[in-house]
Amino acid sequence: LLEIIINNFKKYGFLKFKISTYYKSSLIKKYLKKKKLGIKIEYIQEKSPLGTAGCLGLLNYKNLKEDIIIHNGDIISDLNISNLLKFHKDSESDITICAKEKINSSPFGQILFKGQKVKKILEKPKNKNFINAGIYVFKKKVIKNILPKKIDITSLIESKILKGLNVNIYPIYEYWIDIGRRDVLKEVLRKKND
Repeated sequence: LLEIIINNFKKYGFLKFKISTYYKSSLIKKYLKKKKLGIKIEYIQEKSPLGTAGCLGLLNYKNLKEDIIIHNGDIISDLNISNLLKFHKDSESDITICAKEKINSSPFGQILFKGQKVKKILEKPKNKNFINAGIYVFKKKVIKNILPKKIDITSLIESKILKGLNVNIYPIYEYWIDIGRRDVLKEVLRKKND
């Protein structure tokens, strides 16, 4: 998965990566070293699981020069990174959250009513909404005082919204999949090898 993610970033000229590891970190390092991907990787070793945002507290803030892109390790996407960064800059976002449109359908009819009076029946309605796609862009200043303690990225973002930071969504229309289950992973790897 990390190799697929890295290869998508390489298409847009990214050659330096910071990978936060905890579980099976030596296996990850060994695999990526063997692949000779032509990139520079700095590993951020978590001593205990810190969550997606907590590991940002392990970054050397003074050495960061630009905004950072955070990409969950179980997400595969053909996202156009250049367009994402352009949107982030043009919208003057402090945080940009990538979002994927999902359609939820119900196998049942939905009854809309007021009091006891039926207003309308929607047969097998479909609702569109946007879900968190697990890819973010943060201005450097957003992570300035993050401590290396367990914190989920959604909690961090919610706290920044409450502080008045400019947080925007960037809809993803490219290929995107969350490899959260083994059967989904097997299917994706099968398609990539075909």
